[in-house]
Amino acid sequence: MEQKEIDKNRRIFAGQYGVPVECVRVIPKSELVEGNTYKGKCRNAEEAVWMGDKFEYDRYKFGSVFKETINHFEDDDGYDVFVPMEVIWLKINKL
Repeated sequence: MEQKEIDKNRRIFAGQYGVPVECVRVIPKSELVEGNTYKGKCRNAEEAVWMGDKFEYDRYKFGSVFKETINHFEDDDGYDVFVPMEVIWLKINKL
């Protein structure tokens, strides 16, 4: 994904949540934690769970719901990618 598209996603995200675009930070793959849920942008979802190598989200299509995976923007393969910008749910490891 090109920087121009990343900046566009940051502006969209900032507008939706009423925050300055300077406050929106794209989360690099190296900082993601497996099992955490992230708010961000892709064509079909605004929330996704990091599974360690890809994101997973609930896809709603023609009245049905199913799980779908999507790459992090650093792994752009020419299809849709997820751009994470905020952690919204932290996985808690129980002892």
